[in-house]
Amino acid sequence: MQWLSVLSSTVIKLSVVLFVIVNAVALGVFAVKRDRALVQQWTSPWLGANLLLIGAGVGTPLVVGITKFAITALAGAGQMAVSFVK
Repeated sequence: MQWLSVLSSTVIKLSVVLFVIVNAVALGVFAVKRDRALVQQWTSPWLGANLLLIGAGVGTPLVVGITKFAITALAGAGQMAVSFVK
């Protein structure tokens, strides 16, 4: 289960870094260009990227936590079954 914790931590860090990069680049480009057509064209992909990164940053730890809970519960049930058979 250790690798699940490492995976979760890595995904969170990567999501935060990419979130900051995507938004900094978008802010910089929109501030420099000051073109309304550019904003209209790139708002949907920008929003999609943000939602994807937020979803990965929040969803992965949630799934990892549920998976760890399920593994622990199944291991406990298995130990109870072995104890009952003895």
